[in-house]
Amino acid sequence: MLSPRGRLVNLGSSAAATASFGSAALRSTMTSVIGYTNAALGPEQTAAALAEILRHAAAGRITADRETLPLHHIAGAWARCGQAPHRRAVMVP
Repeated sequence: MLSPRGRLVNLGSSAAATASFGSAALRSTMTSVIGYTNAALGPEQTAAALAEILRHAAAGRITADRETLPLHHIAGAWARCGQAPHRRAVMVP
């Protein structure tokens, strides 16, 4: 599952609501499993984090797997949510 002293950080459930693995995988390699939620951040931390992310995006250091579709394809795009290919749909007029 993870390399020795590896760390698994769960950031959300968009891929699946559960993550299953045997307990031996944790006991045998000194690994860590950590949950994370943005809800624990205060407004100032949230604003600072978002500003940093936007700076990286503006500099081209962050990309998103997306596809641009005409607005009249909204029904098909919505029906595909959660299915492969896992891309965000950007709807344009």
